[in-house]
Amino acid sequence: MENTSRLFEGDVIAPQQYREIFSRSRHLQPEQELMLAILCDAIDCVLKYCDEPLPVRAKLFEEAREWLFDENSQEPFSFLNVCEGLNLDPSYVRRGLRAKIQSKVALGPGRPSGKKPAPNTARAVRA
Repeated sequence: MENTSRLFEGDVIAPQQYREIFSRSRHLQPEQELMLAILCDAIDCVLKYCDEPLPVRAKLFEEAREWLFDENSQEPFSFLNVCEGLNLDPSYVRRGLRAKIQSKVALGPGRPSGKKPAPNTARAVRA
């Protein structure tokens, strides 16, 4: 019973051990950092603007959607090549994006998840 207070004590670790535990376990090459930034930007544009009626935002959505769902691997920074460079499965990423877009569009612009969208406000998702 005397040792039960030790159960709730924090672990003591050296600063070097802390850095090793909480630093990135796999460092990316500069090209991979760029690829990751491109992918994150495209995903952000698609998710932010999939239900936006403004022309500028709709254009950003369309450009990002076209890049994400393009099957061309000729360009060095095509979606397929970016996924390959980051060791990601493109079909898995696309499946997740489709589901997220469809759920967001079904909710309508600015609607909390519990409310139903107004009729004919959702934009179709082409893939």
